[in-house]
Amino acid sequence: MSSLVIAIFLLSIGASFVQRTTGFGFGIFIMTMLPFFLPTYGEATTLSGLLAITTSAVIVWKLRSFITWKRLWPILLTFIIVSTIAIFTLTRIEDNVLKQILGVTLIVISIYFALFLRPVGSKQPEVERPQKINQRSSENHASMLEDDRVVKEVGKAKLPTTKRVQVGAGTLSGLMGGFFGMQGPPAVLYFIQSEPTKEHYMAMAQTYFLIGNIMMTIVRAYNGFLTTTVLTDYCFGLGGVIIGTSLGAYVFKHIPNRIFRYIVYAYIAVSGMIILLSSCHS
Repeated sequence: MSSLVIAIFLLSIGASFVQRTTGFGFGIFIMTMLPFFLPTYGEATTLSGLLAITTSAVIVWKLRSFITWKRLWPILLTFIIVSTIAIFTLTRIEDNVLKQILGVTLIVISIYFALFLRPVGSKQPEVERPQKINQRSSENHASMLEDDRVVKEVGKAKLPTTKRVQVGAGTLSGLMGGFFGMQGPPAVLYFIQSEPTKEHYMAMAQTYFLIGNIMMTIVRAYNGFLTTTVLTDYCFGLGGVIIGTSLGAYVFKHIPNRIFRYIVYAYIAVSGMIILLSSCHS
């Protein structure tokens, strides 16, 4: 029992730390190990959702003035519909099948994020004339400091923020959220492209995660996944969420974001391989 409490506490610290630093990744991080500590996969996703609700609620309250509901509703409503269907399907799929799918998904996500995303403002240096080197060096230094503080990442090609893209992102996010409790990546890619500042990005993304997780928790409770075990483990993880959120806020100010993210991506890939191999041999 004590080892279970420690595991959930530490996983909650890590997941909330990642969420606070990058604006997403709570479910991706915690679901690499959480399914091994709970009786069923459905209970693991339910616990992940409850802890993520707590993390997002704090951020939303602080950044509520940056929320623009008009840009939020299309992707949010799509997500709610698709994730509800996915959760109902979850009751009819064996845990081993889900773990195999989750393992492959984690590996693909980590590779994609590591190879095809780059920080805002990361451009190849241009050849400068000697007299402008010092001035350009000073400007680049200031730009790099700003980039380190920005949580926003963009791909090498921009996504148009049309209704079709919103529905597509909401559908992918709903499938990943309903099955795996990690709806972040598709939604994050959308909000990064559509929001003008990091404050808007963080506010919109966390509002999306907050409402989405609340709706998924209601559906999971209806399906019998909100058990006394989940509620007890939530209490164990709550302290970890507080610590992880505080640490994430501190580290975000002092460590370049892209270096930290590569560490997370590598861990996600390794965890995906472990889950995939363990499910194949079980």
